[in-house]
Amino acid sequence: ASIILIESHKYEVDLILISDLHAGYYKKERYLKKVVKKINTIDAEAVLIAGDFLFGPTKFTEYLSPLEDINTAPIYSVFGNHDYDTDGDGNDPDMELLMGVIEKLSQMKMKGYQLQIKKFGYLE
Repeated sequence: ASIILIESHKYEVDLILISDLHAGYYKKERYLKKVVKKINTIDAEAVLIAGDFLFGPTKFTEYLSPLEDINTAPIYSVFGNHDYDTDGDGNDPDMELLMGVIEKLSQMKMKGYQLQIKKFGYLE
């Protein structure tokens, strides 16, 4: 997949942006199921996940399974700082496990790309 950057847009694109899921010690599958349920009620062209999937060891990737049920639009994601140091000890974790989960969800990794978004909305 690739992103084509267009100088001027004559159309609107509805995106869902979520971040800081922090699955782990405090948020588990139940929380993510609620998030996914809300996402699936929205008509959008893409779901963007802006990192920090985990808060704690990579073993918590099991809590991310509800994200597989997002069916409203393709998912694009990047890692956040908590995803690189999931146990808080300053060392990189075993990224293989987390990377496998994220690659399964995502249509593409947005590393190296910039998107300019001029208008934001939010959900309550």
